[in-house]
Amino acid sequence: MTDTQSEIVTILFIVGIVLLFAALAEYLAEKYFGKDKNDKEDYKKYAYIHPECGKPAFFLTERPKYGERTDSKKATHLDGSPIKHGELMKCGSCGEIFIGMPMTKNIVEWEDEK
Repeated sequence: MTDTQSEIVTILFIVGIVLLFAALAEYLAEKYFGKDKNDKEDYKKYAYIHPECGKPAFFLTERPKYGERTDSKKATHLDGSPIKHGELMKCGSCGEIFIGMPMTKNIVEWEDEK
């Protein structure tokens, strides 16, 4: 290998390492700090609509995939306070306690009224 080829390989290796660290930093930042909830472009809020009263029961920061359980880390009460793991789930609008798992078909994208 010539000196020029060796320099090119070294530069590409360094660039690859820098890109790897940048991707790792982005992953860790999202995992430990989450998305900025004030960033309106990235942040969406979802509401679980209680089938009995037809009003929001709680909010989610992510829409679960079909059949996936709703994670309490991604859920908040209607006032924005976090739902604690193991807490009894109840509708924030009518107060009815949920028996069983909320259905993903009742989750809709939500925009706060202004």
